[in-house]
Amino acid sequence: MTLVAHLVRSDARRFRLLLAAWVLIEIADTVFTGVQPLLPADPRTSTAIGLLAMLLFFARWLGMIVIVALVVQTHPLVGSDAFWMTRPISPRALFASKVLLLSTTFLAIPALCEVVLMAAFRVRLAEVVLVGIQTVLFQSLWVAIVMALAAMTRNLARFVLVAGGVLVSLVLLMSVGIGVAVRNTLEGPQMHEVTGRVVSGPAAGAAMLLLLIAAVVVPLVIQYATRSTRFSALAGVVAFAAACLIIWIWPWQGQAFPVPAWASRESAPVLIAQSSTGEFRRDDRWGAWNPTEDWQTGYARLTLRGVEEGWLATVRLADATLQFAGGATLTTAGNGQSSIIPLEPVDDLPNRVVMRQLLAVGRVAGMTQGPWMTLGVPAIVVSHADFKTYSVSSGIYRGRFLLDLDRLEIAATLPLQTGAEYVDRRHRITIEGIVPQAQAASIRVRQVIVSTMFHDDSLSPLSFFLRNRDADVAVQGSSGGMAAASMGLSLPVLFGMSYAGSSTNGFSVTGDHLRFQAYTPQEEAVEITPDWLSRAELIVVRTVPGGSVERTVEIPEFEIRPAPPTPGMPGYPMLRQ
Repeated sequence: MTLVAHLVRSDARRFRLLLAAWVLIEIADTVFTGVQPLLPADPRTSTAIGLLAMLLFFARWLGMIVIVALVVQTHPLVGSDAFWMTRPISPRALFASKVLLLSTTFLAIPALCEVVLMAAFRVRLAEVVLVGIQTVLFQSLWVAIVMALAAMTRNLARFVLVAGGVLVSLVLLMSVGIGVAVRNTLEGPQMHEVTGRVVSGPAAGAAMLLLLIAAVVVPLVIQYATRSTRFSALAGVVAFAAACLIIWIWPWQGQAFPVPAWASRESAPVLIAQSSTGEFRRDDRWGAWNPTEDWQTGYARLTLRGVEEGWLATVRLADATLQFAGGATLTTAGNGQSSIIPLEPVDDLPNRVVMRQLLAVGRVAGMTQGPWMTLGVPAIVVSHADFKTYSVSSGIYRGRFLLDLDRLEIAATLPLQTGAEYVDRRHRITIEGIVPQAQAASIRVRQVIVSTMFHDDSLSPLSFFLRNRDADVAVQGSSGGMAAASMGLSLPVLFGMSYAGSSTNGFSVTGDHLRFQAYTPQEEAVEITPDWLSRAELIVVRTVPGGSVERTVEIPEFEIRPAPPTPGMPGYPMLRQ
């Protein structure tokens, strides 16, 4: 133990300036993350803030990579002429000293900074622990990768070459995989297994991450034990392949979203066909990539009956057949298409209907107004040749659909005053100021978001409305989407950036402007005056994902016809209000 402590002190003295500089950068990044939502949001300042955030991010990453490589290569493991081999230093003690120093610097200090920042923003202790553990695990993965590459190279120049080669190889491999997947997808419609919505359990993400860490640690340990680069590299490839194979074939079981009791009954909800005419349109998603064959998607006019108040449904096609009198049968060539579906008997956008009921107002402004443009529900996909053969023919249509249910609920009702807060387990929203504008208003808010792989539920999306009960109207707000740096090390390609209201991985603090402007060319404007604002309140609406239920529909005389042309928006029919 004395030898390990001596080696740690020796490396700490040798790299004290670099280590101190990196710690200062980490502290500066923590302070910047905390104060960024309070900074002005004008375009010039936002550009400077974004540049500073990017500089801090790259400084953290480059500093970590360079320092880890230098510390490991101070006692090189390649070749037989290293000075430390002439001293009574065992490979085990050398490995322990490197792990102890680098873990303290690049695991403990970032986790401590993040804990302090979360404590400053009053994050619950249980969430602080989860975020801290996730930060340590991700940091461990990146540090172990750099250590393994540095241990198998003699100096920093060779480390850069090897790391660059590995990175380029991974990028090329991913590009080939994505290209093959896209090519297969774009060749034509595909049939997939359409299942209910599930959320990944917390164990799956942690197990995958631990497997990857173990796969990286294996060649590192072998290199310190044998100093054989070839053997270590081979062991690393085998370990990585084994980890990927386990991740690929292991039956990770996601947790299904619970289905509400009212939706479990066969009597509700029910798909109702409003018309027996199938409106077919050419689907250009595949025609440009596969000009030898065109495809037609048939849309059915369906509505949904029996949905309780406060719930919305999205319909997905699972499979469908169209059987003609002569015995010929067409089977859908593709599935999985999703669309919103109107609620019977109201002929209006479902989200507008539900929001009026939820907010108890006669009008919700700022949402889509005017004629409701819809294609209907995708019911069947056929080739253009089959469409021409059976055009104007009728048959029995049988379709199976999955209905994905979402519940809308009021999460909070806040007065329009600075300091008002909405708080739940993983989300905190604080009003920082209200700015009246001409026929509009902006509300500056600060959002604190916690989301880790250990949470067994997804982060529910939030939407915002200004409600004036006296005027019997509510106005929907839109987010300015101001970028903000988040704590912790996620994938480098993400640049550590998130956007207000997004579900980030870890802990993030964002500043945002919610703009409420109740005017579109299709609707009458709402005069948002100071007097109107004095009688308004901010409503936070949460969308809670629900389960999925299977429903079937049968249309006896389903006729194949080309969709009629529509004025206003080419190719899109209008459904009158």
